[in-house]
Amino acid sequence: MTQRVEDRAEQGALLVGVANPATIGHLMGLAATLARGGEYRVVATHIVTVPNQMALGAARQSPEVVAGTRLLQEAINEGARCGIAVRGVVEVAREVHEGLLSAAANQEAELILVGYSDADERNERAERHFDRIMYRVARNTRANLLVAKFRTEQLRTILMPLLGGQNLPVSGMVLNAIRAHRPDVRVTFIRAIRPDE
Repeated sequence: MTQRVEDRAEQGALLVGVANPATIGHLMGLAATLARGGEYRVVATHIVTVPNQMALGAARQSPEVVAGTRLLQEAINEGARCGIAVRGVVEVAREVHEGLLSAAANQEAELILVGYSDADERNERAERHFDRIMYRVARNTRANLLVAKFRTEQLRTILMPLLGGQNLPVSGMVLNAIRAHRPDVRVTFIRAIRPDE
């Protein structure tokens, strides 16, 4: 029994950013697939932002933290329906990217999964804000970052860009995890090259 607990503690974390109730089902389904394929422990996190005038500790009892806790409980329940154990963590920070980076460091995340739906795309300002957050996270984290855009209920096809280098093992892990649990998915590989190559 002790060995199993130690093994679990040594697993890297798959950190799942949870902000939109509409994407929880998709995120937890993908997290379950990735966790089985990469043997990750899954940690869902919700980031609560606090203005500079307020102490971070003072926000711990705020309505936003309570709402975030409820959202994480939905993620935990959805994870259980998908067959995985999920731990929930509310992170309080000045900016969303700071919260994600802090959660990734605190949880020793090897992979960060975030997502957004078509509904988010309708608000151009919100989409630009999301892009800025993801850029900052990608530039400053040691973890691999996977941004999923959910358009349909069923995953039928995957277009996998191949860049080579250090991206290849991560791309392979993601693809193998998905194919192991969804063998009917059609995969197309693509590599963009200059005309003179």
